[in-house]
Order: sequence, then structure tokens, then C-alpha cells
Amino acid sequence: MAKKKLPSARIEPTYGRGYPPYSGELATPIEPIEAPPRGLTKEEKDVFFELAHADQFSSISRKLFLILDYYEIDSDDPLRKDKLIFALMRHHVPGMSIGAPTGGASTGKGRPKKWTDEQGRALFVCVKYLMASGVSKANALRILCEEGSFGGSSAEALRKKLEATANDAALIETQDIIDKNFPSPADKATAWGKLVDLFLSEAGIKSP
Repeated sequence: MAKKKLPSARIEPTYGRGYPPYSGELATPIEPIEAPPRGLTKEEKDVFFELAHADQFSSISRKLFLILDYYEIDSDDPLRKDKLIFALMRHHVPGMSIGAPTGGASTGKGRPKKWTDEQGRALFVCVKYLMASGVSKANALRILCEEGSFGGSSAEALRKKLEATANDAALIETQDIIDKNFPSPADKATAWGKLVDLFLSEAGIKSP
């Protein structure tokens, strides 16, 4: 998508892999804070615990960057916390993972052979994001067509599929929430952009 480069974040579910799936520091628990040595004064104990907590916090901070890197999330991304939450949910919560498509095998890019409701919703969100970023609906459909995110569909075919989402209750509610809570075009673009990765993932569509 011209306005937004979609990341190829690691969100594969844990089934079929060893658990936990991490290695190195991410597989090593953080050391607990031990009791201070006997015989310390109150002031010395305070210093002991202050240093211990500082060391523990340093370990947590270092591992946070490691897990962002593991899921291929930019540490400077303002939405890094949200993207990490979604990635962890997809990876560790069975009910939040994406199963194999029932309409045929996926090639790993674009859409499965049978068009699904999830793909229609992803198309809707992508178009809304581009429009909120200042792109016309026609050009948004052309951009998505050229990128091939939704298979080999023409811009006209995508327009018809977009129209088919008009009565989708979940999308109507989502748009209503965004319209009410994000009045400015910039805020709308940010809100829709935040949903793009999630809806593409739910549709089983990888980034172009």
C-alpha cells in the first residue's frame, strides 16, 4: 500500500512448533530478587533493593527490545505496543490464531481461492485507511489492485467486493466508533492504519 508499508510480523501460531518457541535470553527467566544478606542496616537494605530492582528493570527492558525484534516490530513504531499485543495473542492464544483456509491452499501471498468475509473486511479497512490519508476511493482500489494484496482482482472487481461489505454490522460499528472518536483526518488515518495489519492477518493475507 503506497501510504503504509505493512510489516511481515511473525504471528505464526504455536501449534506444530516447540513450546515455548523462544531461545536464548527470551527463553531464560529473569532472576528473582533475593533476600538481602543478614546484618545490613535499614539504609543498606534500601540500597540493596534499589540496585536489585534497577538490575531487574534493565533485564526487562533489554528483553522487550529482543521480543520486538523477534516479532519483527520496529522499536520506534508508535504502535509497537499494540502490534506486540496482537502478535502475542496470535502466537499464544489458540482462539486468536489463524487456521488453515478452508477454501483451498494458500500460496503465501494474496488471497485464498474462495473470497471470504474476512477478506472483504480487510479490503474495507485498507480502502478506509487510504481514503483517510487523502486518496480517492477509485485510486485506493487501483493501488490495492496494483499491489496484488487481494489476488488478481481488477479495480472494478474490488469495487464490487467493497460494495458487498456495505451491510456488514461489524464494519458499520467500527466506522461509527472511529468517526465519533477521531474527528480529524490525521487521527482517522492513524486509527484506520492501526487496524490494517489486524484485518489483513485475520483474512490470511500477507503484506505485499
